[in-house]
Amino acid sequence: MWVDELVTLKVPKKIQITNVTLLSKEEYGKYRNTIPRWYTWWWLRSPCRYVETDADQVQSTMLVNSEPVWMSASVRPVLVFSDILSTLKVGDKLEVAGKTWTIIENGLALCDNSIGFKPFKENHKVKSANVYEKSDVKKYIDNWVKEQKIIIDKNDVNE
Repeated sequence: MWVDELVTLKVPKKIQITNVTLLSKEEYGKYRNTIPRWYTWWWLRSPCRYVETDADQVQSTMLVNSEPVWMSASVRPVLVFSDILSTLKVGDKLEVAGKTWTIIENGLALCDNSIGFKPFKENHKVKSANVYEKSDVKKYIDNWVKEQKIIIDKNDVNE
């Protein structure tokens, strides 16, 4: 499926979105210099390696820190899309669902701000409370994607 987009630069008007998720700690480290700053803490999808009830966040100072999963932080998703659009370059902007997104790598666009403010996992007493796939923040993103009518196409566009 293709999603019509309003593009703010010389970019095609359609992109094929394959996922909406959070950056991992490793991805954050890799793209840190191309990421637009955000004034408050925001979740990464990486669990804390030492404490089962902590998950990683990026602080407003752009440092990574682990915080308890029941604390609230900004939800700043990343769009993963087909890299077929070679005209998109790092730093280009596009608009999806009323939000501005910055290309941080070919096939990856980070929301310039937040889609909400949520705990990573409200019930921190469950096993694996810091696992993204089981988190409340993933459910929140999935619901946001549905509300915005963003179509996710997991099929390989090169087939």
